[in-house]
Amino acid sequence: MKIAPSLVTVLRCSPQARGGTDTIGYAERRATAQFVVEKAMAKGNAMRLCSLPALAALALLAGCKSTSPSPSPAPSASAAASPSPSASASAATAAPLVDLLLETSATITLSSRVDNPTDFPSHLVDGRPDTAWNGRTGDLNGWIEIALQPEVKVSSIAITAGFDKKKGIDDLFTMNHRIAKIRIRRDGTLVKEATLDTSRRDLQQVPVSVDAKGGTWRIQVIETVPGTKKEWKELVVSDLKMYGYAGAARLPSPRLPRMLVAPGSAPPPSPATGIAGVVGEGRFATSVRALCDGFTADMARAILHDLPGTVMAGPHCRPIIPPPTFEGSLPAGWKGVHAVQLERFYGNFVSRSNQLVIEGDDGTFTIGPAYGHHDDLGCFSTPQQVAAALRLGRRGGQSWLITARTQIVSAYVEAEDGRSLVPSGGTAQFEVLVCAISGTKLRCPDDFVLLDTRVMTETETKAFNAKPELRWPKLDVDGGPSL
Repeated sequence: MKIAPSLVTVLRCSPQARGGTDTIGYAERRATAQFVVEKAMAKGNAMRLCSLPALAALALLAGCKSTSPSPSPAPSASAAASPSPSASASAATAAPLVDLLLETSATITLSSRVDNPTDFPSHLVDGRPDTAWNGRTGDLNGWIEIALQPEVKVSSIAITAGFDKKKGIDDLFTMNHRIAKIRIRRDGTLVKEATLDTSRRDLQQVPVSVDAKGGTWRIQVIETVPGTKKEWKELVVSDLKMYGYAGAARLPSPRLPRMLVAPGSAPPPSPATGIAGVVGEGRFATSVRALCDGFTADMARAILHDLPGTVMAGPHCRPIIPPPTFEGSLPAGWKGVHAVQLERFYGNFVSRSNQLVIEGDDGTFTIGPAYGHHDDLGCFSTPQQVAAALRLGRRGGQSWLITARTQIVSAYVEAEDGRSLVPSGGTAQFEVLVCAISGTKLRCPDDFVLLDTRVMTETETKAFNAKPELRWPKLDVDGGPSL
């Protein structure tokens, strides 16, 4: 935060009261700390566990065990039925039926991954219907390969046919491709082919009958049903489980498996480990709501990392309605323009930025640069934005987006009583951001450029706030900005 040396500044004594605690249980099944944290984010919660330090809390989570029984397999997807009651009873007596992907040291390799910073391979097995593995565009015959420990014996595989998520009026299950048929192999040998019901959203169980233990299993998609969104051509799977008997390979407590992506696909994104690392500009998804859901989930994870024991109530991304208006025509490849407000945190202080969202002809929504902001960082000298406008234009063979904004930095002087500060005018800062347009992507400088300033008295400042002005840059003959 930059503070003009001529200004008297103080910190506010009452920062935003956003502190608090929340706790969650996990009676559904035993889980690792990562699973519990993701479950908390799915419910929009941040949490503190028994007021323990972070490392002790993680250790506690890793060692906790639920008193609930092991998960029961979901109903069958094909004509084959679950094991007979007598067989199940005898097997349960010897060893419980468990999800081998969580209860043993399994490794999962995916055929591909969509190049999206908010989609993680672990979404396939995190137990949440509102997340999913997204394959690379066009990889509709993708596969999932599972390497198991040699001691384990597989009983059945349970998989969803698609993405079981609704977002307002959008049903991502029917909009995306759904899996109609799969082929299962073990160590290259065909085990069976199974048909999935593409109208079912839940896990569909496929019993398998293989006497051999362990091995490398591959689930190959051989048939899909297209969704209503014709331009979407990705495999999307909400959940996968592999039930069986772990024997001596069972872990002391469940954990997510090791996740890999086959060479040649987009590498897995690196999860943000702190608030500063949460991606805003450049993030893309299939709708504004999906953008906000992803940003809020990442920010909730980052808050748990940076501010353990503190609840910052979400959502941390909100659509702005109506979006800002533009001067000029939309460039080629742009279908529309939207906007969102993103929240970031600095201790107990919050910074909010209004950012463009570009809707492309290909159905993607991408967060663009900020055109406005409001910082509640505890400083009287924090600039307050009073006006902003956007222009789209083309010159010199290049399309440009120009954002102009005006901010006021208020000045304060000591009151006659010597106990407080009173406003004493302000300085108007006229700034611009000039971005080159390439499709739905924007190449922008790191920050706004200051064009001009105006120092004003308190009376002039009030009049300016009532009718603010903007400054626009000139463009050189070759089309580049002249600043």
